[in-house]
Amino acid sequence: TVEHAKITSFPTTITLSLNEALAGTGLTLDDVDVGDVFNFFFTDVVTASGTYDSGTEDDIPIICPLTLAGEYDVTTTATGVFTNAGETYTGKARIVDAGGGNYDVFTQLPGTEDFLNDVSFGAYYAGYGSTSEGNLPNGDAGVGDLQLNEDCSVVSFVGASQWDETYTIVSLSVNGAELNFTWENSYGEGGIVTLTRTDGTEWNPNLTN
Repeated sequence: TVEHAKITSFPTTITLSLNEALAGTGLTLDDVDVGDVFNFFFTDVVTASGTYDSGTEDDIPIICPLTLAGEYDVTTTATGVFTNAGETYTGKARIVDAGGGNYDVFTQLPGTEDFLNDVSFGAYYAGYGSTSEGNLPNGDAGVGDLQLNEDCSVVSFVGASQWDETYTIVSLSVNGAELNFTWENSYGEGGIVTLTRTDGTEWNPNLTN
């Protein structure tokens, strides 16, 4: 047990780095893994009637930081069995943190300001000329549940499309502000994707598939 703070007023925010949370425990970063849990509790609560332990506890798991969320320039070439294989979509992609390491993907419908749920990163616009969410992988009202996933810098797809197709990232590389990857699905469609940051920062160099 290590004392981290004394609270004398409410509300109070306490912020600890991982190293600070470990300090005094006899453990180092090499001793802990993702999924291990820190247990924080409140003791010696002083009131007018005396001092006691509150019984309130918080279990805080060690998790990896998530790095994919944001809005980016995107270029995607449709490959595989697409009707218009070889055609390219250029526009914007929004990757939205949906919790638990999962992300919803939205792309800008060509010629509009609208963003549609489109985990193909624009390949359906280029490959089929799709113009509505109902013709994109997850369909209207989330019939499919395809999402992008990031687990300790490993990027993959989870779930299935409205046609029960599953998606796989075949290759992935980082080049500064560019994230390049290719995907294929169980139907034989595919995409070659480049996501470019425009905020002056670079992608996490540890990202892989």
